[in-house]
Amino acid sequence: MKRFYITIYKKRVIDYSLHPVLIEVLWILNIQFSKEACPPYYFMYKNGCIMYIYLNPQYVIRNENNCSYIIAKSALITAKLEYAMAFASVVPPSIGYILSHIGEGELNASIENIANTLNIKSDLIDKFIRKIIDNPVKVGWNYKGVTISFPPYLLTSVKEESEGSVYTDNELFYTTDFIPKRPSVPLNLNFMITTQCRTDCMYCYADRNRKNDLTSWQIIKVIDEAHDMGGESGFDRR
Repeated sequence: MKRFYITIYKKRVIDYSLHPVLIEVLWILNIQFSKEACPPYYFMYKNGCIMYIYLNPQYVIRNENNCSYIIAKSALITAKLEYAMAFASVVPPSIGYILSHIGEGELNASIENIANTLNIKSDLIDKFIRKIIDNPVKVGWNYKGVTISFPPYLLTSVKEESEGSVYTDNELFYTTDFIPKRPSVPLNLNFMITTQCRTDCMYCYADRNRKNDLTSWQIIKVIDEAHDMGGESGFDRR
């Protein structure tokens, strides 16, 4: 194990100076993950079937200049992620790029394409991916006063190709330095299009006496504005 860590450190100094934060992330992950937290990894096949690795639809990746974000959707998709509903974390842009593109086709091809773009060795990306595929626990650490975390089951292995929710406001975001900051747009939008509701929730803040519902044109206009501000793909009328 010591030899492995020394090798990573040497590569970090000599070969990968363009992405020091990324290498530190990989180095820390290799220390923090235990065997119990890492289920068997299937590089291409699982039970005789080709497996694809993709971003869990429970999460959204938002990429901005200097910072990327992992955000849990407000709608619960699977009960085993109930405790991750309020999850949100900042990550370096290079990590955001990996998470945004790892599901583009077959795993080997995705890793090679990402490695070529980030100008790092594909085996480092492979080591990172191995640590978070089907991982049932949240892991994280403190980086210069900022907590960086990866939620449970962030990446999932499946038999069919799929697409996660990714928003990127600058295609070259991964070239910027890691500067933790608040997102430039709201993470969630609660949109109530009518007050005509058959339930009477005691905690509801809506004025049920108001009857001036939005028109179809107004609803579409709000959706368009949310999408233009950087809302996730669900706001795209296409």
